[in-house]
Amino acid sequence: MKRSVFRQSKSKNTQYTGILSPIRLIFAIILVCMVTGLTAGSVAPANNTSQSASPPHDQSTWLDARLTIDSPSLVERFGAYTGGASHSSGNTSDTEAFEGAMRTAFEGAVPDFSGAATQLTAYDIRTFTLITDNDLADPSHCGREQGVKVTILYDNSGIPDEDSLWGHETDATTVARALYTSDAGDRIGTLSIVFKYDGQEDYRLKLTLDAADAEKFAGSWQDGTFIRRADWSGVDINADDIAPYEHPDRILEPNDTVMAHEGYTPQIVATKQEAFQKELYSSTVLLTSTAAGIAGSAEAEQFDKATALAEDLIDTSDSARAHLESLDIDPDLEPARQEYLRGVDEYRKSGSYIWNGSQHTNAEDFEAADAHLKAGEAHINTAFDMLGMEPLDSRSYTRPPCDPYPGALALGEHFIYRDDQGVNDISVIVDSYETKTGYMIEENGTCRRVNAEYGNKFLYVVCHATHLGFRGNGTEQITTPPTDAFTLILDGEEYAHSTPERYVKELGQPYSATTIERKEVHEGFLLFAVPETADPATGYVRLDLGGDGQPVWKLKPTRT
Repeated sequence: MKRSVFRQSKSKNTQYTGILSPIRLIFAIILVCMVTGLTAGSVAPANNTSQSASPPHDQSTWLDARLTIDSPSLVERFGAYTGGASHSSGNTSDTEAFEGAMRTAFEGAVPDFSGAATQLTAYDIRTFTLITDNDLADPSHCGREQGVKVTILYDNSGIPDEDSLWGHETDATTVARALYTSDAGDRIGTLSIVFKYDGQEDYRLKLTLDAADAEKFAGSWQDGTFIRRADWSGVDINADDIAPYEHPDRILEPNDTVMAHEGYTPQIVATKQEAFQKELYSSTVLLTSTAAGIAGSAEAEQFDKATALAEDLIDTSDSARAHLESLDIDPDLEPARQEYLRGVDEYRKSGSYIWNGSQHTNAEDFEAADAHLKAGEAHINTAFDMLGMEPLDSRSYTRPPCDPYPGALALGEHFIYRDDQGVNDISVIVDSYETKTGYMIEENGTCRRVNAEYGNKFLYVVCHATHLGFRGNGTEQITTPPTDAFTLILDGEEYAHSTPERYVKELGQPYSATTIERKEVHEGFLLFAVPETADPATGYVRLDLGGDGQPVWKLKPTRT
């Protein structure tokens, strides 16, 4: 039997070889034919235009990562094109023209970047063919045949606004506008814009805009505006440190209702009225509870916590909108849904203002946040009224105290500078304070009490100056800053000092301009007359050193 012969051949090498030689010959002949056929197929006559004469064009073609630009300023900034030609083969003039149009449109948009992409170091553009068969194509591509992927490589700028969602969306919108409104823009079925740190493999953010959603902005593109998160076809955030902040006043509003391609519908879940009301109630609980936490944090000046809660409110608003839009409801309920979504959008704007106000200690942003919070409540209450639901209780953000000097030094913190000669290092510290209604001074051998005027009190601020060291080539003596260089700022008002010249029994030596030697310290107090009701903890002491700076100390003790 053949099976037994084969087994014997494994133990006898000569028989094994003899049996397989004809098989090897057959395989060799087949291999030669295959190689010959492949070689012949790759060399097509110059005038052969049939589809089978040449291999299909590979449209997954990367344009070079570095900019190919004519603008001298951009060439100087990013370097000239250094890559090779496209690796596609065959008759590719149409594809090359499309790729060139995309590249030209992108490069024309570069000077208009104002967010994260201002740190652009390189870019890639990839084009690819989309399915256009009516039974298989994605309806959101509107029957168009080209997909485009733009990858933006950039440096980490570390600027909060630029490293927010808005900081990326504003430049992605600039790219989308440039490409979709270009001469070849009507061929784009989908556009993806990917942001990556230069030198890193993983992307940080990917924004997708399909043709159907791009049509919603046709004729309404405006400079300085951006497509918000809810209006992109897809948003994929792959970095925890991208803040969800979006500028509340620069949103590019889409055109109403129109869908760009027949058959384009969202994924929906059937929902009856009672279930819809429960969905609205659940979303409202999340929105209002987060807003309540923000109000308490802002009032307590816990700005880090307020920032985190603001991001939660933004994310909650985005999730609520996406979920509620996915619900299939009775047409009679649609007006209530749209009214409620207007309220959700106002909550999101409120969160964005809180985020920005907490980042920059800006009280005006908290006022704007409160206005949008109330607008959101009004829209939600209108929707509730349309559905016969109980209205929301009104809520308000308390405006936090405005910190006019967010970078102020803390009590006991040094400010170091050099004297006019540049050879002596000097340190000044505002150390502590206390209040009194009067003080005792000695005149002509007798003590006399000096009382604050009616409705006022005295604020004593202790400060000291230290000669830290001498650098050589000059005098080692320094003169401490004059008393008149210090100003108290309290409740928006500035107060000049009223420091006595004599020793004060309870407090010691008053501060004054004094000449000191190396390593010596001059300590004393400054006196200010302030309103009796004033809270010194809200005040600041400013020292005017002219060209050496104007340090400011915050009198409120550092929070633990």
